[in-house]
Amino acid sequence: MSSINLAWSADGNIDSYTIYRSESPIDINNLPVPIASGVTSKSYSDTTVVTGVNYFYRVASISLQASKISNEISSYAGGDLYFSSVDLLIFADATNQISTNIVDKSSSPKTISLSGDTKIVKSKFGGMCVLVNQYAKWTTSGAQLLTSDFTIEFWYYSTAGGTANGRILSYATGSSGSLLINKTSNTAASDLNILINNGSYQTLLTTSGSPITGTGWQHICLMRSAGDFYLFVDGVLKGSSTAYKTYSITDAGFSYNGWQAGNTDYHLGLFGSCRVTKGLCRYALTGFNSPVSEFPTIAANDASFSSVDLLLIPSSTAMLDKSNNNRTITAVGLAYYVPEKKFDDGVVFFDGDIDGISSTITALGTNDFTLEFFINVKGTSKSFPRIGQIGSADSSNGCVFVTSIGTTWGTDFHFWVGSAYQAFVGFSGLNKYQWYHICVMRKSGAFYVFVDGVLKASNSSAPFNTYNFTTTLLILGKGAVASSEVQSAYSGIRLTRIARYNTAGFTVPSKKFPRST
Repeated sequence: MSSINLAWSADGNIDSYTIYRSESPIDINNLPVPIASGVTSKSYSDTTVVTGVNYFYRVASISLQASKISNEISSYAGGDLYFSSVDLLIFADATNQISTNIVDKSSSPKTISLSGDTKIVKSKFGGMCVLVNQYAKWTTSGAQLLTSDFTIEFWYYSTAGGTANGRILSYATGSSGSLLINKTSNTAASDLNILINNGSYQTLLTTSGSPITGTGWQHICLMRSAGDFYLFVDGVLKGSSTAYKTYSITDAGFSYNGWQAGNTDYHLGLFGSCRVTKGLCRYALTGFNSPVSEFPTIAANDASFSSVDLLLIPSSTAMLDKSNNNRTITAVGLAYYVPEKKFDDGVVFFDGDIDGISSTITALGTNDFTLEFFINVKGTSKSFPRIGQIGSADSSNGCVFVTSIGTTWGTDFHFWVGSAYQAFVGFSGLNKYQWYHICVMRKSGAFYVFVDGVLKASNSSAPFNTYNFTTTLLILGKGAVASSEVQSAYSGIRLTRIARYNTAGFTVPSKKFPRST
């Protein structure tokens, strides 16, 4: 049976410790039921884990005076009998998101090379989010806020780029009666300022100390109560103003990132959901705990849902208004809609423009192997799209996974033989914006292609049955030639130097690939 052993250092005079465990990150404001309490030693062995599952832990130190919650750690329960044969093992689980620290977790780690804007992306709550790495915004016409109370809130992960003093959110078509939430700098870390237009632009309030950190998702909230304005970042009050009690926000031209009247002022980063509630302040004016789940989209889960004027939620291809108003949201510029995560980590995201990852591998020769990965394909504008290839060029030993993408997508497998490619059909008819487990397996010379564990193709004829892979390179995403990129996301990539599965079909892994025996 698997077990996970925890150890920690003492933190003053402690009476006992309480152990918390979850299969998802632990919110200190909503702790799960402890798995152990009254622990007096500074170590604990969790023997109730399930093999192959990733667990998150926090330890609370208890004394007569107070209790204190530890930082979070995660650990996998071991469970891969073939781990010694794993040649490559990639996850989207960098400590910080957004990250380019894509690493191999096999027992003999290789250096992973990145192309283009390849990065690990993770939404705040595991659903969709939107990546903006060049100009993009979403506009609509909301209700006039006038002098009423309101709560404007959204999730944002700041990165460097865009324009200084650009808009993150605004009610502004260029006329008076507008409201703008600006990020003062185009660096990842920045202050915020709030502007109004009372005949000319005036500063309502400005933060100090760069509360926008650029190191993770943050909840930004602007509230108005009895005419006064209050600005919060992650529930902490960062500024307020009582100078414009009678100011009326008559401009209803809403814009999320940028502003309606122009295409120059904007910021880069990840954009999550956005909610505008008219007529009430949702939170305490002194500060509050940020939401720990996605904004509700039905009245049953939000007592104030009838007051929600706008509720922008990212989908597979657009930003949608999920309020009762169901307004049409117009997208301007180029944004990338990142799919929801497959497991508890993020996704390795390729925006389809020279993006990809590559690694050296042990030459496969004529031996058995299993290459598998989870993929979510969104589309391509390229001439020769491919989701991966074994080998470095189109004139050398290897195999190219040539992908056709229309309303659905599929992939054929092209092997370089002599001076030209020879191919066999793989699969077709897969839905875009959906996660699939793709597996290419070789056993006793024959090749097998599976989608979600279902056998889609096999080939044991010449020249494939004796094909000798002498190449030592694996590429996913951008191919070795131009115009081959696919806009897609990967979650878990594993190459094993054995045939793992039954050639008739198998049950797809329901957890992340184990990283130990």
